[in-house]
Amino acid sequence: MLKSLCGLLVALMLAVVGCGGGDGPSATTPSSGPSAGDSAFGKTTPPATTSGDDFDEQPWTPQPTTPAPTTPAPTTPTNPFTSPPTTTPTTPTTPTAPAGANRVPQVAGISLDPSSTTVPMNGTVRLTVNASDPDGDVLQYVWAANGGSFDSSDGSRAVWRAPQLTGSFTVTVMVSDGKGGSTPAQQSFTVVTNNSPVINSFTLSATSVGPGGSVIASGAASDPDGDPVTYKWSADGGTITGAGQNVTWVAPQAKPGEKSEFSIQLKVEDGKGGVAQKANTVTIVFGYVTETFNVVPAATGTVIRNGGSDATRTRAGDDATNESFRAFWTFNLGKVKSSDVTQATLKFTHKQTVGDPFHLENLQLGLGGIRVWIVRYDPTKLPRYGTETITEVQELFVEELAGEPLRQSPGTYDITQYVQRIGQNMATDDYVQLMVGFQKNTQNDNMEDSMEWSSAAITVTYAPV
Repeated sequence: MLKSLCGLLVALMLAVVGCGGGDGPSATTPSSGPSAGDSAFGKTTPPATTSGDDFDEQPWTPQPTTPAPTTPAPTTPTNPFTSPPTTTPTTPTTPTAPAGANRVPQVAGISLDPSSTTVPMNGTVRLTVNASDPDGDVLQYVWAANGGSFDSSDGSRAVWRAPQLTGSFTVTVMVSDGKGGSTPAQQSFTVVTNNSPVINSFTLSATSVGPGGSVIASGAASDPDGDPVTYKWSADGGTITGAGQNVTWVAPQAKPGEKSEFSIQLKVEDGKGGVAQKANTVTIVFGYVTETFNVVPAATGTVIRNGGSDATRTRAGDDATNESFRAFWTFNLGKVKSSDVTQATLKFTHKQTVGDPFHLENLQLGLGGIRVWIVRYDPTKLPRYGTETITEVQELFVEELAGEPLRQSPGTYDITQYVQRIGQNMATDDYVQLMVGFQKNTQNDNMEDSMEWSSAAITVTYAPV
């Protein structure tokens, strides 16, 4: 019975399939091949056998269908890398501040005086920062350093003093415009050891003078580092005139019982913190007199050099043909023998010059100097030189009398130290003679006109013996 039902169901299924096939085989005559419907699902219907009214069930094994092989079409390989897009480089532009925005100050640098960045210990440097503001704002400056100190700092300028130790130090200045904009600037320095100058000599032309008398103070110094030195003079009384290595100290008009001892100090500096100092003392002695000595009238003739030859000279140039290059003055200073001379001044006047007798316009003719001699007159002979010739006067007056000052009348010159020396070496019948000599120009030309001395005198302050 079960077999009959199964066979009936199979028959019905085949009938349904056959109706869908149109002209296909009848339902009672199953096809031995696969139906179109089965082919569509990719399977094969197994053949069926009948025996009477019953369908015999046959074992069925599905058969997979093998797809027809296909040959893939060849493909062209592609490069997986692609070139980057081509771009044109552009020059970066400086960003500009929005309109109305503040701009910071501009600093060009720091200038130094002296210009060296090597500074001795305790030495000073003057700094100036060069800055400007593109907006025209008023600039403010703040100075600082990681060593040393500032002697002053006034706006864009400052004076920095190096510390008392060696090493490298930096000075910084901050420049601001007061509106938030600021720019710094720096300068580095190397601090080294400095050697102080040395005073080699310090002399006075006299150690005692009368009230109002004068003393010439002379100093000489050097610096181990080769630095230029400056001389600074001071005193605890009286007055000092002049500058440099030689100055004149004038004693006060003191009276007996008042201060009579004074100190003259010399201070030498190298400009880098090095200092040397010395002092000398001058005493005022009371009982001095001041006297003026005029030129001895018979002061012309031949002067015999000590150990040399004769040479004809004139007391004063009186025309363009004689020895107008030299002028002689003779004074009788016998009273100052062995005296304490405190001051001696030479004063002369001359007639108005015509033209340029000393050729000062080409600087080829100038003053050769003043020389001072001790002379003795013999009733039967002309004046002669004594045993001592003071040549230092030439060194003193070459600078003081050279050039235009010589043409100014009257001329006054301090010859104290030379009269002091002469007074210690002359006899009472000796005379003091002064000669002014002039250098000839290279062409050995004659003077264009004469210069005639109209007067000459020496005023001496001394203590009579």
